[in-house]
Amino acid sequence: MPGRTFLRCESKYDYNAVAEGELSVNEDQLLMVFGSEEDGWLLVQDQVDGRLAMFPGNYVQSVSLFSLLTASQRGFAQIAYG
Repeated sequence: MPGRTFLRCESKYDYNAVAEGELSVNEDQLLMVFGSEEDGWLLVQDQVDGRLAMFPGNYVQSVSLFSLLTASQRGFAQIAYG
């Protein structure tokens, strides 16, 4: 199984969740993007508490890409920063 590449981003603004399943964040908070919807919303993971939730894509800026390698590729999970 090949590794997967994810986008690491940073929130450009404060955002207060208005619906269940959304994530409230502060400006400059680091997030990991795991997926996107056609309407521009992103499935993100909060890098502070690990929560997964939806977040508006126009509120983030890209920081870096990284690959999460599978345990079978390295004998253990490893993160390689690009």
